[in-house]
Amino acid sequence: MNELSHWKNQQMNLLREEMDRLFRRWWSTFLPGGFTEAVPSVDVVDALEEVVLKAEVPGFRPQDLEVTVSENEVSIRGIRSFGTADETQGGVIEKGHEAFSRTVALPSRVDVERVKAYYDSGVLLLRMPRKSSPARRLIPIVTK
Repeated sequence: MNELSHWKNQQMNLLREEMDRLFRRWWSTFLPGGFTEAVPSVDVVDALEEVVLKAEVPGFRPQDLEVTVSENEVSIRGIRSFGTADETQGGVIEKGHEAFSRTVALPSRVDVERVKAYYDSGVLLLRMPRKSSPARRLIPIVTK
């Protein structure tokens, strides 16, 4: 990936995240209990044979998360409800929602079929083996 397209991907990801925040703030005025946004911190390490991504998602369970991987980016989405919905306390529902969506450009192409995801104590770990680059090969030219 050349520098310009990498920069464009980063800028588009930032724009997408800002638009998500804007809509969440707008929708929070209509949802009882509000709609808060979590922005998980994400570390990406480009190791020798794999790319490792670690995202801190405290309060989210594995079933609250959705992970999508392409050769050059990872998208992580999460949504959860919290609080109580006990109507016996004066009819007030003390319940809210928390959501996030985060897309991260990867430093190397990864083999999508071999990605493994692990979850432990609020930490999501993705191990993504690098995709082997096609070997260069000299093509002989045949004359007729």
